[in-house]
Amino acid sequence: MSTWQLQEPVVAPPRPGGSPVRVATEWEPLREVIVGVVDDMRVPEWDPSMRAVVPRHGRVPLTGWAGRRFPADLVEAARREVDGLADFLERQGVVVRRPNVVDHHRPVVTPHFATGGGFHSAMPRDSLFALDDLVLETPMAWRSRYFETFAFRTILRDYFERGARWAAAPKPQLRDSLWRDDRVRDHDEFDPVITEDEPLFDAADFVRIGNGVVVGQLSHVTNRAGVRWLQRQLGPGHQVLTYVFDDDGPMHIDTTLLPMGEGRVLVNEAWVSRLPDVFADWEVLVPPPSQLSPAHPLYYTSRWIHCNVLMLDEEHVLVEAEEAEFAAYLRKWGFEPIPLPFKHFQTFGGSFHCATLDVRRG
Repeated sequence: MSTWQLQEPVVAPPRPGGSPVRVATEWEPLREVIVGVVDDMRVPEWDPSMRAVVPRHGRVPLTGWAGRRFPADLVEAARREVDGLADFLERQGVVVRRPNVVDHHRPVVTPHFATGGGFHSAMPRDSLFALDDLVLETPMAWRSRYFETFAFRTILRDYFERGARWAAAPKPQLRDSLWRDDRVRDHDEFDPVITEDEPLFDAADFVRIGNGVVVGQLSHVTNRAGVRWLQRQLGPGHQVLTYVFDDDGPMHIDTTLLPMGEGRVLVNEAWVSRLPDVFADWEVLVPPPSQLSPAHPLYYTSRWIHCNVLMLDEEHVLVEAEEAEFAAYLRKWGFEPIPLPFKHFQTFGGSFHCATLDVRRG
């Protein structure tokens, strides 16, 4: 007769040096970063979540292209810029990781919805959240982004094997009932298009300010249930503080406010009439308007996308090459701006902060 015996679990010890993921703020010296790729990007289907966040100037082209490819010349220009960003960071001695190229035009089918495909792998800041030694896959509200983290799985598995904590939020069902059809527009109070049926959040709705404090916003992709889930996942040693700002189509906090150093925060006053109490003693840095030509295509964002900068450390900051006035302000504030071309990447809804996920600083 065979007998069953409890076996000791097989646990691979972390490699020497501890976790490769170690990040607590937005500004400590950058050591390792994930940079997205611009591949065969796909225009998502037009749905309630798109209507809530896409500015008016982007609605006509995006509805016309829904489910198809973006114009090839726009994609190629953005690809050159993001590849240039990766090359620049590597030359500075930063470890750069890139996701796998995937087919975004394969249909996405679940028990609760089907859609024609994905979106892109260009913006790891949205689908991945990193804090301390943890990297976390987020529960995103857009159906087109349902499997977006799969392009990064090779990187995540490597981090896990080297000692990082790797977690994923509960995969949302994204039923039709998630999006409200009774939403009040042109209302003084924020009225989100998503319900509280299940936890939802994009990581780009949060920034890290050190001492275990994470500041976020409620938006059309981040709900209160998502914030509660993140707080419990991080545990009592961390505080997740969330706010509502003045943007009438909020999706991601990093063009609204972005910490740039100890006690220094960049604030877009167009969308922040009242600064969160956590920044009461901080120096507030108010940027000038963008110098980007009104004729330049920005389908998913406003021209305030130039505020979406990346800190290399407390002194050096990446800024779009044509934003000379913004660069002058940065110098006046004591920073050293590093201009890189990135306006064509901005066409697709993000800039330096969105295109990257800093996983190790300090």
